[in-house]
Formats: sequence, structure tokens, C-alpha cells
Amino acid sequence: ALVRRELLTLEADPRSPERGQYAFVQALIREVAYNTLARADRKVRHLAAARFFESLGSDELAGALAGHYLKANANAPEGPERDALAAQARVALKGAAERAAALGAHDQAITLFEQALTVTTEPADRADLLERAGKSASAAARFEQLEPFFKKAIEIQRDLGDGPAVVRLSARLGRALLNGRRLDDALALMEPVAAEFAALFPDEANVALEGQLARAYFLNDDLERSLSVAERVLAAAERADLLDVLADTLVTKGSTMCSIGRLNEGIGVIEIGVKLARSKGFSGTLLRALNNWIATTSEFDFIGGQAAAVQSLALARRVGDRGSTLGNLTAMGWFELMAANTDTAVATWSGVLAEDPDPSIRIYCVSGLIATAILRGEPIGDRMKELQQVGGQLTDHRATSALLATQTWVEFFSGQLAASRRSAREAVSQDPDNAPAHYMQAARAALWLGDASAAAQDLADLEAMGIHAPITELRQQTIRAGLAALDGRTNEALSLYREASRGWRDGGMMMIEALTGMDMATLLDPSLPEVRAAADRSRETFVRMGATPMIARLDAALARPSVAAGKGARAADPAQARAEVPDPA
Repeated sequence: ALVRRELLTLEADPRSPERGQYAFVQALIREVAYNTLARADRKVRHLAAARFFESLGSDELAGALAGHYLKANANAPEGPERDALAAQARVALKGAAERAAALGAHDQAITLFEQALTVTTEPADRADLLERAGKSASAAARFEQLEPFFKKAIEIQRDLGDGPAVVRLSARLGRALLNGRRLDDALALMEPVAAEFAALFPDEANVALEGQLARAYFLNDDLERSLSVAERVLAAAERADLLDVLADTLVTKGSTMCSIGRLNEGIGVIEIGVKLARSKGFSGTLLRALNNWIATTSEFDFIGGQAAAVQSLALARRVGDRGSTLGNLTAMGWFELMAANTDTAVATWSGVLAEDPDPSIRIYCVSGLIATAILRGEPIGDRMKELQQVGGQLTDHRATSALLATQTWVEFFSGQLAASRRSAREAVSQDPDNAPAHYMQAARAALWLGDASAAAQDLADLEAMGIHAPITELRQQTIRAGLAALDGRTNEALSLYREASRGWRDGGMMMIEALTGMDMATLLDPSLPEVRAAADRSRETFVRMGATPMIARLDAALARPSVAAGKGARAADPAQARAEVPDPA
């Protein structure tokens, strides 16, 4: 009858989880109907609904069950009955929150934990709920929420005199802060706690805390200290069978070894961490391991890095890890840009920004959009302001180095080659993990300026790193080809360029292949057939990318008069590189 009067509607869609349930057509009518009930009647009906849902024994009704107990409590008078309903509501809400977290619905879990806190008075129980809420907030990358949850829990446990709990919670908060690239805050939190409770080592909580300290030192480029602490943690974790700490610290140790140049050894250690995390279902560590794998193998296998990003993204989505999901999408945008798929890259970064990510993720998206815009000749002024604003919110130099890397890119593609080389050289010290790419950028700017001495220095510094990896060697080969071209050793230059171009193409880095073709057109005789063929491939790629300024620069290079065979070609006038490019301001 109520359906006929259009007060209620019946959900009949067989695809809907609410199929067979009734709902009010208008929320206003629902509120009026609810508010006509006396508080005592509301309590009775909520309690009856809760007990009915309980009798069905369905996990899917956990949220509804908890909600009815909570409302029954809210409508009960002060006294024993209300206390009993509060206890039932607390148990139901905690169960519903844990189920939501297990399903990856961490935002819902946070809400349920917060509701449970409203009916919880015992300090130990409140600390437990706060910790669980903090864990879900970490998974959801809700950094503005997680810190108050954990800090309040730490405060309660201090008042209770539970030292191991203080250490455990500090480790959890420290890990979350590191995930958010708040390196200074993480160190300021964890170092004093580790010193205060040092006598408890190797208690499980202390081992976990020092594991996060090792990671913090790695991110702070205090690499020797990171290795030292990691070794101490690994020994203790092995003896105590703390497999989660063991797996996570293996990833830290392997990543640190890669950063000090022990690449093959470091990658092997990371692989052990990945294997252990996967076999034991440590999803958080596995996601971190895959992310570090993407970074550390960037000089080995571009296509493999793409595959790892896809795998990591699938895992992050499955477990509901919002931060890792957005981080992986951001990385995939950069893979797409290097593969010359600019439309896909822009769509990916724009989609991430629409999710209002943490600044540690936002900065890489904005940087990517600037890089793409400068290639396409589009305005970048507003984006540059946004980049500076986001960078000001971060303390982790790995994130803030995006500012300098973007500046290098903008200067290069705006024709400010000398400034670009200086910025690229500076970026080496701020972002040592990506030093090979920065040296390549510096050398390319020097070559286009015709400065063989500067390019030779960039090559020597790159070789001194001692990295023997396929992409690093392609970088070196490309620079050597440019030096041979400037020196008039045309046949040698052509041979080196031929192999380098093939390597970039086979490795899926189509944009770098196009830039290598641009090198050839800029540094060699444009009338040479092989130069023309390489330029044609570059043009096809730039057209696909919508890189109009690069096409104009390529045409200008090819329009230069040919030179006598064997005498080489001078670099094209760098002023031509400024044609049809946007004002970086």
C-alpha cells in the first residue's frame, strides 16, 4: 500500500545487493516518519532490527547490524540498559569495521571505528580502536586523519605505562609518515622513542621500530647508517621469527645497496623480500617492494618496470590501498610518457589529481603534466605555480627534487640549454637515485650547444658511477655518439647512434629514441640518408605526441646546409630551439 502511495519503493534490480528491500522515495518523508516515534519506540525497533539481522548470520549485514545497535544505544535512557547496548554496539561496530578493512573499504572502516569510539570509555579499548582506525587511514592515504589517531593512542598507552605499545604505535605512525614522504616528522618521532626504550630491544615492537628507522635513514640518504641498522634488525627478526619485519627490512636493505652502487646484489636482496612477502601475504610490504623494484630496475628493464607497475596496481586495488593505487597510476603515467603515449599519460595524471592525492603523489603528477605541456607548446604558468606550492608542503628531498627535474626539462625544451645543463648537474646531488638520467640530460644540453668538453665531463661522471646496466649503457653510448659527431668522426657516430636508437626502440622508450634522432639531426650532416631516416622516425613520434615545438626544432635542424664529408657538422644554433615554445613563466 505504501508503494502504491509512492511513499516507499521496492528495489527489484537483480544486480543490486539491496534487491528485495524497501526504501523511502524521499529522505524528508523518512525523517518525518522517524521523528514521530518516541525515543523509547525507536530504541525498541532498532533493537528488534539488530537482533533480526543477527539471527540471519550474514557477514554482509555487519554494517546495518552495528548501525541499529548504535541507534538503539543513542535512544536508550541513562542506566544499565544503555551501558549494555553500548557494549553490543561497540562489538558490532568493531566487527563491521574489521570486515570493511578486510574488503579494502578503508574509508568506511574509519567511519565505523570512529562510531565505535563514541560508545567506548575504557582507555585500553579506546587505544585499540584508535590504532585500528590509524591503520585504515594509512591504507586509505588519509594522512590528515591517521596522525591524530596514532598520536592519541600513543598518549593513552603512555598514561597506561605500556612501553611496548608506545613503541609499536610509534613504529606504525613512523611507517605511515614515511609513506607520506614526511621524513623529518618520522625521524623526529621515532629516534627519541627508540632511545627511550632501547633496553627493550629485541622486543618485537622495538625490532619493528628500528626496521622503520633503517628505512628512514635510507630515504634520508644516510646509507651506511641504514645498512648498519638494517643488519641489526634482520638478525633480531630472524631469531624471533618476525617474518613481516624480516621481509620489510630486506626490501630496505636491498634498496639501500642499490643506492650505493651494489645494484645486482641489492636487487637480489629485494627479490628475497618480495618472495617472502608474497608467500606470507604481507601486502603492505609487497606493495612497497614492487614500488622499489620499479625504481631500482629503471636502469635495467623499462618494459619490466611497466609490468611491475601493472602488477603492483592490481594488488593495491585488491587490498584497498589508496596511496599505493594512486602512486602506481602516477608512475604508469611516466612510463606512458617515455613510451610517447602523451594522451594516455595526461589522462592518467589528471585522473589521479581528481582524487585529491597527498602532496607526495600530487607533485609527480603536476611535474608530468608540465613536462607534457612544454613538449606540446602549451602554457605552463599555472602548473608551475601549483608545483611550487605543492613542493613547499614536502620535506622529503626525493619528492622535492621533482621541482629541479621539472626545471631542467622546461629549460631544455625552451631552448635554455646552458641553464638546463646547470640544473641537471644540480639535480644529481639532490636526486642521486636518478643520477644517470640527469647526467644524460646535462650531456644532451651540452652537445646541442656544441660544448664537447662539458659533455665529455658528464659522460665521465656517469661512467664513474660504475653502473653496468642496459639503460645506463645506452645513455653512455648516446653521449659517445654525440661526442664523435662533434669531433667529425661521422662513421663512428652513425654506428653508435644506430645501436643506441635500436636499443631505445627495443626497450619501449620511444620518446628517447625520438630525441636520439633529434641529436643526429642537430649534430650530424642533415643530408646523410641515415640522419634523414632517423629524423623521419622522430617526426612520426613527435606527431603522435602532439609535440609541435619539437617538430619545428627538427625541421630547423634539417634545413641546415650540408657540410663536406668527413668534416662533421656543428651543432645547430640553440636559438632555433626556442621557436614556438611557451613562456615557462
